[in-house]
Amino acid sequence: MTDDRPLANARARRRSLLLAGLLLPAALLVGHPAQAEEWHPSKPLRMVVTFPPGGTADLLARLLAPPLGEALGQSVVVENRPGGGGVIGSDVVARSGSDGLTFGLVAAGSHALNATLMGKNLPYDPVKDFQWITPLVFTPFVLVVNATNPAHTVAELVANAKAAKVPLNFGSPGVGTMNQIAGETMRLQAKIPMTHVAYKGGAPAMNDIMGGQLDMMFNPVASVQPFVKAGRMHALAIGSKKRLPEMADVPTMAEAGFPGFEAGETFALVAPSTMPAAAVQRLNAEVVKLLRRPELADKLKAQGMEITVASPAAFNATMVGQIKDYAELVRRAGIKAE
Repeated sequence: MTDDRPLANARARRRSLLLAGLLLPAALLVGHPAQAEEWHPSKPLRMVVTFPPGGTADLLARLLAPPLGEALGQSVVVENRPGGGGVIGSDVVARSGSDGLTFGLVAAGSHALNATLMGKNLPYDPVKDFQWITPLVFTPFVLVVNATNPAHTVAELVANAKAAKVPLNFGSPGVGTMNQIAGETMRLQAKIPMTHVAYKGGAPAMNDIMGGQLDMMFNPVASVQPFVKAGRMHALAIGSKKRLPEMADVPTMAEAGFPGFEAGETFALVAPSTMPAAAVQRLNAEVVKLLRRPELADKLKAQGMEITVASPAAFNATMVGQIKDYAELVRRAGIKAE
């Protein structure tokens, strides 16, 4: 049996780094817009989203694209390129050239995890082939099950799984995603058999939750909230430190019997390493200004998202450190790619 002590030790440093997605130093959370050089795109831009339509990343992209295009004087086209836990879309970004017209919206924690879990199997260098524009939002995960599932609490879900002696199938948007890590950590802490099922995004996995083909999954608030409200899913717990006003009746994982358990993801904008510095700085400056608009900030908050921004230089340094930290944590936890 896998020892869960490495995860407990890991949580003791840097506010549960493994489970909380990308956690930036406090100074970066109140970052200031970068000084933008003169860069004006001559053609429409392409925002590559590494997950399919219908999920949190896609929702975020479609909220940002129109006002960002307006600010830049060119339209921003959203292109979904799901698969491989973000690898397929990230590869598109890495190979997109130096015209400054293509960038990506990715799950930053998953990007850092893939660097270790997939290693030489990645079609790109996770550090050298990218430069980071800015983090956008952090969102906690919600543990959801089918609406007909007899379990209405995490304790009941665990007890039923132990009694049935049949592994719980849990879904994720792909191997190496923070969603998978959340499920694996629950497996270790609950000491029950669980089987990971990888999808090409969170939306297909949620379809199988509602269809009864999948037992459970951890997914962002914005993705699950409409289906919970519609009665098509049960939300058993949330991976935040405190309950969210948007889902006030849903207990935290700590309240549900998993002390210290935090789970979520940071979504961010990333560019190919060949993008001109002036383009990176302009994109950073315009996006930071957009995220500070009350009308957009309020929409994101209503979806359970916490805005986090940083300068390109600070964010690049954070991601390099994050990749190294995750390599050690994955090794200690014994988590393997499938």
